[in-house]
Formats: sequence, structure tokens, C-alpha cells
Amino acid sequence: MIATIPAGVGGPQRHVDSLLAAPYFREKFECDVWAVPDRYRGPAGKIALWQDTANRLSAIEPDIVYLNVDLSLAFWLALSLRGLRSPPVVVHAHNSAFESPRGRIAQAVYRLGVRACATRRLAVSPEAAHAMFGSGFDVALLPSLIDFVALHVAADALPVPMPRRRFTFVCVGRLVAQKNQALAIEALARLTASGFDADLILVGDGDDRGTLEALAVNRGVGDRVRITGELASAAPIYRHLADAVLVPSRYEGQSRVVAEAQSFGLPVLASTGIPASAWIRCNPFDRRDLPLDTRLWEVAMTAVMIATMADGRRPTALTMDQLDAIDHGVVGGSRRLMRLFDDLLAEPRIRYANRADRTESASQHDEGRNAR
Repeated sequence: MIATIPAGVGGPQRHVDSLLAAPYFREKFECDVWAVPDRYRGPAGKIALWQDTANRLSAIEPDIVYLNVDLSLAFWLALSLRGLRSPPVVVHAHNSAFESPRGRIAQAVYRLGVRACATRRLAVSPEAAHAMFGSGFDVALLPSLIDFVALHVAADALPVPMPRRRFTFVCVGRLVAQKNQALAIEALARLTASGFDADLILVGDGDDRGTLEALAVNRGVGDRVRITGELASAAPIYRHLADAVLVPSRYEGQSRVVAEAQSFGLPVLASTGIPASAWIRCNPFDRRDLPLDTRLWEVAMTAVMIATMADGRRPTALTMDQLDAIDHGVVGGSRRLMRLFDDLLAEPRIRYANRADRTESASQHDEGRNAR
């Protein structure tokens, strides 16, 4: 059984989607995906979560439960699973900071609880390991998996949503404070005020869309900042429109965007909030660990514009063989996960009280009664 957060464009869902797309994984494991809805708040909600978890365990009888959720839900789900004597619980951390629960003490308690209840602990980066478990000890690193084949096929299969006009910077992600697209808009405004000609495409949607549109108009770049809304894939943007990709996030567990953009050969400018494990190649035009300072981003964006335009070549994408060899790829990463699951299934353990256990107990009781 795989538990993740509801459908969307976040890392946990996209990781699960990539995993389920791997044919050899589907052949070996029959997966039931539970997109856990956000309806389990308060004491009554926790009771409902316990009941729903019990019903799923009884109906599915899984051999392994694989959690790809945030800290608060991981804590309550793991407690419910352990209280119900579930099979092994694998928890995979995907973010380096969590908004719930609030408060350092509450978060420390939740981390201890998740750590105690998880049979195996995984994280997409050391930062994500500390955010979920409070420590990197005994936590295996497995990046959020990317189906590079599907990504590159989609680059030409899907329509390009807008024409190319100027040198184009691209930000990909939900339009929320964490992704910090406002910094990219501010830096673009400074860059164009200095006489450089560039556009910015924001790929995604979210609560901050109106605020970001107003900011672009206020800074005089309303005609240069274009928002696509949520797309089925950012691949056509990477392939046909982007000259460089900006990742100004305040924090990330991994940032799949870095690996996706690098797979197309694009230069990436990334903030100090991006873990080192996000990168899959070295590009002389990349800038890593940029502080969240508008002036420094303007300088970096200007430098990459000048360097790439002087170079005069379009980016060179990595080959599929190269992409298959890295941990971020669905081929290598899913096989690592399969080996972990195989190891768990080979270990002796106390099984939870599912229907098979009750049937066996009832059969033994009947045999004893008949013997008497």
C-alpha cells in the first residue's frame, strides 16, 4: 500500500507516479495507492483516520506500507499503522521543512514518533532526513524519482503554450511563498532596467498568482512575465522556450526541477535552499547556493545571459543511457527501492491481525474442538 498526498504537482505525488510507471515495478508489486485527503483534523479526524486505516489494512492486506506524506500526516498514519499491528512501514521524506505542526517542541515530538514507528527510513536528501526524522542516522538517501523517458517524450508530444520572444528565464513550481518567484520577478526588473532584454515564464499555478502578476506590473515588467498555469508537463518549455532555469526557493527537500532542467542541458541558477543532492551534472553556466538577494540574482542572471549568448549553442540534452545511470532516474531508483522491499519481505516479523490470521486462528479452534 502506498500512501501519498492528494493529486497535484508536488514531489511526493510525482515520485509515486514515476514509480508506478516503471513496468518492472508494477510486475513485481501490486500497488494500492491511497491519496490521503485533508480531512483528518482535530480529535474526531484522528479517530476517522484510525478507522479508515484499519479498513484499508483489512481490505488490502498489504505486505508493506510505503508513506510519501508530510510530517504531521506521517506521524498520525504511522501511529495508526503501528497500533493496528501493520506490516513494515517505510517512510520516505520529501521536504526539508514542514508547516505542521507548528512549534519546535511539537515538531521534535512528531519526528521522534515517526522515527520510532518507521521500519525503514528514506529521504530525498540529508536536509529532508533531518526535517522528517530529526537525524540522518540510519536514513537511506533515495531521490524523488523522475521518469526521464516520459519527460523527454512529452517535450515534443505536447504543444508549446506560447511563442518564444527574447532570452527566456523559466521558473517551474507552485506559485506559493516557498518557491519565491517574487525574487525572480524583482531580479528581472533590475536586469531589464539595466538595458538587457529578457522574459520570465512562470510554469505553475497557486495562491500567489494574483500577487505575482501585480508585482510584475508594479515593477514595470508585466509584459515580460508570463504565467502558464498548471501544465501537464513542463517538458515543452524546457525544450523549446527556456534559455536558463531559475530555482529561487526558500527551501526544498530535493527540487526535481534542477534535475529535469539539467537533463535538457539547461543552465540552472539555484538558491541556498536547494540541496546538493538535487544536481545531476556539472555545467559551467550553473550557479549554485545563491543567497536570497535580488542584486546577486540580477548579477547571476546577467552573467548567464551574456555567457550563453556568446557561446551561441543550444543546450545539449543528456542521453537516456546517461539518465538511466543516475539515482534520480526511475530505472535505477526504483530498483533500489525494490531491493529494499525484498529485504523487508525476507525478514521475520509479527504480522498484523488481518483476515488470514483470523481464518487460521478459527481453523485451529475448530480442530481443537473436534479433537475434544
